[in-house]
Amino acid sequence: MLDGLQSLDIWLFRLGNITLANSFFDSVMPVITSNTYVVPVLLAYIVGVIWRGTVRDQVFILLLIVAIIIADQSVTLWKDLFLRARPCHSFMDIRLLVPCGTGKSFPSGHAANNFVGAIVSALCYKRWGKILFVWAIAVSFSRVYCGVHYPLDILGGALWGTFVGWLVFRLYQKIVPKTSLIAL
Repeated sequence: MLDGLQSLDIWLFRLGNITLANSFFDSVMPVITSNTYVVPVLLAYIVGVIWRGTVRDQVFILLLIVAIIIADQSVTLWKDLFLRARPCHSFMDIRLLVPCGTGKSFPSGHAANNFVGAIVSALCYKRWGKILFVWAIAVSFSRVYCGVHYPLDILGGALWGTFVGWLVFRLYQKIVPKTSLIAL
């Protein structure tokens, strides 16, 4: 059964990395997958919310930061447990559009971090959550398209990030009374 799952994963990887290749995605996906553009925008947003936002907005930012730190750091533990090589280290005939990286593959940290952001946003602000889920899916697909993750890495990261975000939000709700000024 594991052999069948691995074969399906490789087939889906090749579909996303080779079969769906086109010049538009070749120019867009490396930008989407890069933290170079997202991190400064996210940091500016966080500073703006801390400086000018409501208490509710500030609590949201705090939850978001805590959830991202937990998801990001715990992904490293999962990678050390599974020790799965990235496809760019395993195959010579793939399209590699970004640096391969030296780390392991399962689960995807990009997927975990983006899905943790999407779920926390969805639980705090439903409208923004929907938009961020679309972004998380785009970033996740870009990791396969660019040749640095398998689809199951993405699925594992997405599920883990969603779980961590949900758990952080629910723990916050248990700790902070609903009548409190800082209840979401």
